[in-house]
Amino acid sequence: MSEKNDMVFVDLGENFDEGLIRKYYTELAIPNIKITSELEPVENWIALCKDQCDPNVVSTPPFFHLLVAFDLKPGSNEKDLHSLEIMGGLSFEYYPKSNCGLLTYLLVSEKCRGRGLAKILIQKAADIFGVTAKKQGRISGCNAIFLETNSEQVSLEYDVMDPRQRHKIFEKLGFQMLDFDYVQPPITEEKEKCRDLIFCCMVTTKLPTQKSRKYLPSILLQNFLCEFWEICCEITEVGDWEKDTDYLEMMDQLERKKSIALLSVPWVREWTTIDLHTSFDAKLLDEFFKKCVELKKVENLQLLDTWKHKLSASKDSSLFTNYSTPIFHVLVALRSNVDEHKHQLGGGIVFQYFPSSNTGLITHTLFTDENLEKILIREAIETLHLDAFAKGTLVGVNAIFSTSENIIKKEISPLLRWEEVDQQISHKHKLVTLCNLDNPQALPQSLIDNFVSDYELHEKQ
Repeated sequence: MSEKNDMVFVDLGENFDEGLIRKYYTELAIPNIKITSELEPVENWIALCKDQCDPNVVSTPPFFHLLVAFDLKPGSNEKDLHSLEIMGGLSFEYYPKSNCGLLTYLLVSEKCRGRGLAKILIQKAADIFGVTAKKQGRISGCNAIFLETNSEQVSLEYDVMDPRQRHKIFEKLGFQMLDFDYVQPPITEEKEKCRDLIFCCMVTTKLPTQKSRKYLPSILLQNFLCEFWEICCEITEVGDWEKDTDYLEMMDQLERKKSIALLSVPWVREWTTIDLHTSFDAKLLDEFFKKCVELKKVENLQLLDTWKHKLSASKDSSLFTNYSTPIFHVLVALRSNVDEHKHQLGGGIVFQYFPSSNTGLITHTLFTDENLEKILIREAIETLHLDAFAKGTLVGVNAIFSTSENIIKKEISPLLRWEEVDQQISHKHKLVTLCNLDNPQALPQSLIDNFVSDYELHEKQ
């Protein structure tokens, strides 16, 4: 128990009191969490707190805390907590394998808002995470503190506050959105997975910085999500969770990037990208191909069957031991339509990696604006480097080519631009290659020749 001026704080995860847990759940949790799938049953909280406070029970992760703030009015008895008014509270969990914390429910009663209670609760939780981590042998403290919150797609019908307003509040409290698509696992046997949440991280001095922007190493987030999904699915008795489509797609997103950026408000990811090589979706492929035909990006209508065949063949080659078959990718971009609660296809890029020459080729592009062009090309570059690493090449892909008709703008960024190559493929397409202006080097002719031979060999098959 701790006090601050006119408040008293009690962690019911360390001071078990079933009556207070039920009171908090009834007075604050139920009225403030309208989406029932996002609220755990009170019995879960009671069982967790009871077991953690029982010296005869060996607690298993996650380590659960329920920090409740009581209004200590003049003349009130601080020892009789049941008679005090609950001002707010914060439930949070510590995950020892990944050494991360998760804030699950931050609730403040309506009449107590504006008094700085949320900030106090979060800081106290951060302190507890630090102490818990050190007890687990983590001398430097907790790696990261995460938070889930409703996305802008959740209407006021299912929330007590406009999610966009809450996002601004959380940013003031020190949180920023992680730039990836998050899916919450089922948290009880009766609940389904939740796709309407944003995953955020507390900005601390421990987080690394790149170009003045904080980021999180992808491996740290992967480790946490793996532990989180494993524990949740064990509780809910969901088998084969490692094969869950949503889980695999999250892992795929994180594996394709070394770091995940933290974003300031508005917390809206303008584009969501899906690589149909790893997450095949026939409807999305058909829709993308149809749009390419409509905009005259594709003339050969038989090409769709070729793409499907290449996606299938390259997936097999990337999973097993065929090191010469090109790895084929169709990366599509979806824009979230908040009003219609669905996604709209914005564009895409088709490219492949040639292991024999360790090169990449962008064959088709469909961009609706310059920003999307930069996003897709940068992601294609990252994917090609990962393909190269997977094939045992330590320095990444040697070169990335395209054809002149695919290029809208030569400059992708201040340090990245397309340069012409004195070579053609299939006797008609003028080649261009990506050039890093930070380290400009002319491509050896032997490398270009190897790529062209590699390309033409597989095109004839």
